[in-house]
Amino acid sequence: MAGKPAPVTATFGQTPFSSEERQRIDANLRKPLAPEYLTTRAGPGGSKLSYIEGHKVVSLAQEIFGFDGWSHSIVHTDIDFVDTTRDGTCVSIGVSTIVRVTLKDGTSHEDVGYGSIENAKSKGMAFEKAKKESVTDGIKRALRSFGNALGNCVYDKRILMNINKMPKMAPITFTDAMAYRGAEFDPSKWASPAVNVSSGSNSKVEDSDGLSVICVFQTFRSSNIVFFSQSLMV
Repeated sequence: MAGKPAPVTATFGQTPFSSEERQRIDANLRKPLAPEYLTTRAGPGGSKLSYIEGHKVVSLAQEIFGFDGWSHSIVHTDIDFVDTTRDGTCVSIGVSTIVRVTLKDGTSHEDVGYGSIENAKSKGMAFEKAKKESVTDGIKRALRSFGNALGNCVYDKRILMNINKMPKMAPITFTDAMAYRGAEFDPSKWASPAVNVSSGSNSKVEDSDGLSVICVFQTFRSSNIVFFSQSLMV
């Protein structure tokens, strides 16, 4: 008797979105960003330039595509220049990186990002800053190709003018309940009403000065976590 066929494992890049997912993603990508997502910096001639920060656009991609719905990869990196001062104390570096963003169904966009630093105190510091900056810039530029909600709207002056007229919502008050804590920082994950000593052992050690030290090791069990306490008695 033939066995059941093995289940087909979906491969990233070959997993289609459902029709509902596609409709939702398409509708969200068409929307311009709310003003809370944009930051401004000084531009040429006293102008102000609007842009979206890297961490914000990544969070938006997570919300729109899902944490397992997209990924990014570095296609190529170029070191455009490395200049060192005559005395060798400072270094300036420029790096360009091509980044590809791929969705789980195989749709992808890629673009070039750039990072640079002037007069860094060391080559290590310069390369770290320039490379990371170029990758972040590449991710942002690749993501904007998917639609307005991932930053493309800031390149449309008409849309940007309307965004800047919108009132900003008051920031949400951050509370402890909103923060993620692992089990080691959250007593409710491991604490139990009663904690019992399940075992104990003493050992006597003598240090180089001839002093005797008795180490008392005790094991406490609480839920599925084991704790060890140690006390020293001379």
